[in-house]
Amino acid sequence: DQPIIAITPEGVWHHFGNSILQLDGDAFLIDGLVDQYDTKWCSVNFRGVYYFNNNGTLENTSDDIWGYLPSNNYFNGQDVTAMALDNRGEIWVGTTFGVYIIQEPGRPQSPTYPVFSLRLQSINCIAVDAVNQKWVGTSQGVFVTTPDGSIFIRQYDSKNSPLPTDNVISITIDDKSGIVYMGTEFGLSTLKTEFVEPAKSFNELFVYPNPFIPSQSSDRVSIDGLIEDSLIKILTVNGKLVSEFASPGGRIAFWDGKDLDGSIVPSGVYIIIAYDENADNVATSKVAVIRK
Repeated sequence: DQPIIAITPEGVWHHFGNSILQLDGDAFLIDGLVDQYDTKWCSVNFRGVYYFNNNGTLENTSDDIWGYLPSNNYFNGQDVTAMALDNRGEIWVGTTFGVYIIQEPGRPQSPTYPVFSLRLQSINCIAVDAVNQKWVGTSQGVFVTTPDGSIFIRQYDSKNSPLPTDNVISITIDDKSGIVYMGTEFGLSTLKTEFVEPAKSFNELFVYPNPFIPSQSSDRVSIDGLIEDSLIKILTVNGKLVSEFASPGGRIAFWDGKDLDGSIVPSGVYIIIAYDENADNVATSKVAVIRK
C-alpha cells in the first residue's frame, strides 16, 4: 500500500501511499518524474497519471497531497506509456495513441492538450534537448518536434539513419555535448547534434571554420559560446549591418554567409556580435570569408 519510496542521503527510507493509488498484480508504475514544484508524477498502466507532493516533510504524511488524472478524462482513454518534463516546466505525456501536454503542473487537474504533430503515434519514450525540442521514440523511429510540438522537424529510422530497427525503446540526451542516445532491442545508437546547453555567461566566442569558404562542403559558420536565446549581428569592419538573427536557444548558432538580401557576402573580414535581449551581456569575434 506504499509504492513510492524516498531514500535520504543518510540512508533513511520513507514510504508513501494513499487510497487513491492502489496497485495490484496487473497495475504497476510505468514512468515517473519530479516537477519544479517538487510534485512527483507517475503513470500506472491502464489507469492514467497520479501525482503526489509531500510538502517538503518526509516525516509528516498528514500534509501530503495526492491526486489522479484518469486516462478517460485526460488522455482520450489511451494507456500512458511515457512522461517528460520540458525546459518550460510543462509535462509531456506519451500514450499508445499520441502525446498530451500538462501545461500547468502547479494546477495538476487543469486540462491537457494534445500534440497535433504526434496524434497518430504509439509512444515509447520522450526526451527533451537543450533547446527544448522533443525527441519521441516510437515503433516507427524517432520523431523530433519544435518546443511546442506544433511542427514536425525530422524523423530518424532504420532506413535513413544507422538505427538498427525502427522500434526505439528509450532516449536520453547529454545537453553538454548534444549527443542523443537511442536505445533499441539491438543496442544503443548515438547521434551528435548541435543542440548544446547554453553558456551561463559570455566568455569567448569560438567561430569555425575560420576562414569560411562558402563553396566548400562547410556551408555555414558555427558560432559557439552563446548564452540562452542570444541575438546575433554580423557587421563589416566599417560597421555596416550584414545580417542579424536569433540563436536556436542553445550554445551554438549558425550563419550561412549570406546578407539580409540572401546573397553570399564578398570576401573580407566580418565582425560577429552576440548579445542578450537587453544588450547587458555582449561578446564579439571575427570571421574571414574567402570566396573562390
